[in-house]
Amino acid sequence: MDILLVNNFFSPEGGAERVLWEKYEGLKARGHRVRVFATNRQPFMDPQWALASIAPTYHDAQQASAWENLTHFPKLLYNPEAEQHLTQLLKTDPPEVIHVDNLHFHLTPSVVVAAKRANIPVVMTIHDVRLACPAGTLMRGNTTYCAEELCVGKNPAPCIQHRCYRGSLANSVVVAAEMQFRQAFGFLNSVASFTTPSKALGQLMLRSGISANRLTVLPNALPQSFLAPPPAPAPQRPAEPYLLFVGRLSSEKGLPLLLESMRQFPFPCPVHVVGTGIAEADYRAFVREHGLENQVIFRGFLTGDDLRAAYANAVAVVVCSAWFEIFGLSIIEAFAMEKPVIGTDIGAIPELVIPGETGLLFAPGDTAGLARQVQALWDNPEGAKAMGLRGRDMVLQRFHPDAILPAWEACYAELSQGVSR
Repeated sequence: MDILLVNNFFSPEGGAERVLWEKYEGLKARGHRVRVFATNRQPFMDPQWALASIAPTYHDAQQASAWENLTHFPKLLYNPEAEQHLTQLLKTDPPEVIHVDNLHFHLTPSVVVAAKRANIPVVMTIHDVRLACPAGTLMRGNTTYCAEELCVGKNPAPCIQHRCYRGSLANSVVVAAEMQFRQAFGFLNSVASFTTPSKALGQLMLRSGISANRLTVLPNALPQSFLAPPPAPAPQRPAEPYLLFVGRLSSEKGLPLLLESMRQFPFPCPVHVVGTGIAEADYRAFVREHGLENQVIFRGFLTGDDLRAAYANAVAVVVCSAWFEIFGLSIIEAFAMEKPVIGTDIGAIPELVIPGETGLLFAPGDTAGLARQVQALWDNPEGAKAMGLRGRDMVLQRFHPDAILPAWEACYAELSQGVSR
């Protein structure tokens, strides 16, 4: 088939982009023609990116002036450049089906409009909660999990009231306006089929108003680099065992909870932190202020063999998300490396972390509960090893690319034949 993947970025920005890359490579290996349409944010994941010349301009709001951001505001809602460039591509070399991933604030729903005009079916994978929550985090005031789901299926005014997006009134107005604009014009009504990587996110989308006949749960595949058995411990392995945290260094990923738990309670081993993010300086300052320099080791952004080795040499992986985790790529990577996971009982995490089977759970925000589960795992090394082995069996059975990619092929074939879900 001829498949066009559409996403804000074709650069290693986050988990959704990693999933995109795996799908891109996997479908090509199975004989499909696969192209990617994205903004020109660099570096590109494929240096030979065929559509780079028509990539819409990436706007970096963090680097732009206040005036530049103000004048760019209408393009956050609807990007005419993205629509124009995609329209031209669909006229000259149309695919059979378009698969949309993230599009908010960059490509925007303008790409769906272009696809509808060209009469090309669209499937959209929902990678976050933004269709239900304007801030995209389900965090009230950018600090507390919004268990009440104040904006889900409703008016996004609470987002403004609680300053839910980055704690900023202005930013919260912007994201609330984007949701209202998108809903008012019904841009996504032209999407033939939606998919979510977890049941939990699927249920949230149903509560937000997406009809059940247009929604399918189709999980992410285990990355190819994690299919092989875990490597033997490296010669340079630290003498002291460690727990591992892998994720973006921002509040919703829960590192503040982990650091606070370590401050309050004695941990039996240090924690190695893999990742970077906007809050890294704040977390390093917290570690210095509370004398945790020997207990918290920041290792930066790792990929490939370095990331696999970080997993392989750990005792266990901590996934302490403070927000509605939609899948948990770090969880299946940990399981692939035969490591148990200590996870927050939130979002999709309980779909993967089965207490006593593949790991342990603790309640959101419970620093004492997190410390207890760390100690429980530490005190039962044989049980921890067995959990890790069961985790690897789980991911090879449920998330192997040989199972996931054919499901995508079936989805694309169904759409190309004019059958929507």
